[in-house]
Amino acid sequence: MAGHHTNYKWNGPLPRPHVSAGHRIATKFLGATMFFWMFLRIKEEYPAMLGLHNFYPPKEGEKAVEH
Repeated sequence: MAGHHTNYKWNGPLPRPHVSAGHRIATKFLGATMFFWMFLRIKEEYPAMLGLHNFYPPKEGEKAVEH
C-alpha cells in the first residue's frame, strides 16, 4: 500500500523514482524561475531589508533620514 519494496537492500542505494520527462523539465523551469525571482527581489530591496533605506516617507514635520 505504501510502496513497492521489491529491490530494497539494507544500507544500499535507494531506488530512483520514475518521473516523466515533462515533469522533470517543468520542475527545473519553475525552480530556476523561483531562484531568479528571489535574487531579483533581493537585489531590488536589500537596502530596505538591511535598514539602510526607509520604506515610508517621513510624516509631516519630521526630517527625512538619509544614509
